[in-house]
Amino acid sequence: MVSTSALTHFFLISKISTRVCLFKKVLVLSMVGSTLLNESEDSVVPLSSPLRIRRGTVQGTDHRTRRVNNQDKFAVRHFDLNGRTFDVGVLSDGMSGRRRETHSEVGAALLVEFSLSEIRLLLAAGVSVKDVPGALYDRCVSYIGQIARLTSPGTPEEVWDFIHRYLFATLLGFIVSDDSVAIFSAGDGVIIFDEEIEIIDQHNTPNYLAYHQVDRRILGDVGRSLPRGFTVLNFAREEISRLAIASDGIIRRDSSTGDLDIDPVDIDGIWNYEPTAGGGLQWWLNKRISESSAFKDDTTVITVC
Repeated sequence: MVSTSALTHFFLISKISTRVCLFKKVLVLSMVGSTLLNESEDSVVPLSSPLRIRRGTVQGTDHRTRRVNNQDKFAVRHFDLNGRTFDVGVLSDGMSGRRRETHSEVGAALLVEFSLSEIRLLLAAGVSVKDVPGALYDRCVSYIGQIARLTSPGTPEEVWDFIHRYLFATLLGFIVSDDSVAIFSAGDGVIIFDEEIEIIDQHNTPNYLAYHQVDRRILGDVGRSLPRGFTVLNFAREEISRLAIASDGIIRRDSSTGDLDIDPVDIDGIWNYEPTAGGGLQWWLNKRISESSAFKDDTTVITVC
């Protein structure tokens, strides 16, 4: 994740652009804070039962060079609640910054653990899968505020400094039940369902949840365009056969055109490298970064099929 030093940058909400790629299409999303519904046009083989979930993470080469921690955090959980089963995965990408003392992996880890706990509570209370993200967003924002106020109860500038060093992090996740799927995001990253790839591009200035807890006088224009909820994708389970979420480290940008995409080699690898092995995805990421230094930024991927 790239630093948000230019805090007065205005988040432009641009039109969703579509361009042809190796798969059906790649959607580059600059729009945040809205609810989207996508359906596959082709018949698909539904997600398996039980699900096969793989995950992996690697420290980006740029972070290794600068001796900055891997600031991606992730977790996957299976819940049996009220006679139903739910599989949940979340990942959070902490802001790298340029100061070595920035440790936003702390906020990323806290957001991952808190969101999993809250998702379980919401599902146990009977909240539908499609409605969980709406309730979760405000809870995450409040949680960040509690941490900031309890840890650094000072001036707005002191609270800002604490949040900047520890709590700026994205959040991207999925919930799969026996009949429905919800994928939610706050900040940038990648979502894959079947053959479609959605690159959530926020111009390296993500809409961190923690912005809601920073004094608006400090945020400037940024504070006037904050989203009010997650961007959400809802599906019936039988509509998709596989899905994946990833941090933005897997994205590559064409240096001449500025276009974003994902190397087809990586798309093939995350699904097909040692496909029957639980550690196959982690092995693939290790292989790529050791052989080609493919990922400058920390890269985390969770796949479900």
